[in-house]
Amino acid sequence: MVQLDVRTEQRGPALKLILSVIRSSDDNSEVTTEAIDVDGLASILGTFRPNTSNELQLRIGMKKNEKAKNLVVTIKITFDKYVKEISCPGEWVEIILEPTIRTNAYFTFNGKYGYTYTIVLNITAHAVSSLTSYVNNQLYEDTEFTDFQLTTSDTDTVQTVAVHKAVLVVHSYTFKAMLRKSWKETEENSMKLDGTTLQTLQDLKQYMYLGTLPNEGLEPLLIIATRYMMEKLETDCITQLITSLKPENFDALIEFACQNNLPQLMRALVFRIPDDVLDGAYQFKVKDKKSEDIE
Repeated sequence: MVQLDVRTEQRGPALKLILSVIRSSDDNSEVTTEAIDVDGLASILGTFRPNTSNELQLRIGMKKNEKAKNLVVTIKITFDKYVKEISCPGEWVEIILEPTIRTNAYFTFNGKYGYTYTIVLNITAHAVSSLTSYVNNQLYEDTEFTDFQLTTSDTDTVQTVAVHKAVLVVHSYTFKAMLRKSWKETEENSMKLDGTTLQTLQDLKQYMYLGTLPNEGLEPLLIIATRYMMEKLETDCITQLITSLKPENFDALIEFACQNNLPQLMRALVFRIPDDVLDGAYQFKVKDKKSEDIE
């Protein structure tokens, strides 16, 4: 006996996929979901296969939808601490999700053991045209025709990242207004971004040209996005912070949002936070409180 339940929730641009499996110990057959649409760009399906340790291996199949056949589609899958980005082809391809899924409960029925499993995936799809991808990559690698410098705020060891003004104004209303006027930064073709490191500026450039975000260091990028009116960067940073949030980091992210006056992040924490993260954060605080009482 194998039973599969699939629930989906749309959390902004992220698809939350909740998969539950019930199986008896004597049934080692595979079970596969129906195809699930991801933002109209791709379809995915999950196949569960039991192993000898009563754990489940999950394989994710994916392919681009017909309307996205001329686009470069990237699928990002987040599961606990596991993050995987895959270029989605036009034909079905399958990847193995790691780690394997352990049972979260077992039971007996008619003298047989049974196991239950639950897995929560957060999935996003991002698409650009193949020509756009080629042009953006060429601009990202270019050093000959850059015409503006972003600099770190450390006065002792100032470091710079070279960019194109045209790319800056596409992403930022602030830079667009500044570069239209005869300000000091416009005349010097350089601007210091307070509170930044070289890594943050490199992450910023990578996002502006290639549309990708790092797995860590999103908080300083979000501050830049808010300060310089970069709406898409702000939205994408918040989405990734929410979808990758761990229960033990919940309080710290709320504190970060309050200290830096980030109302959109606070709104997301209130309305888009997954239920399992809220439950985990509560249990984490209860555990901490018990530890303090024992001490």
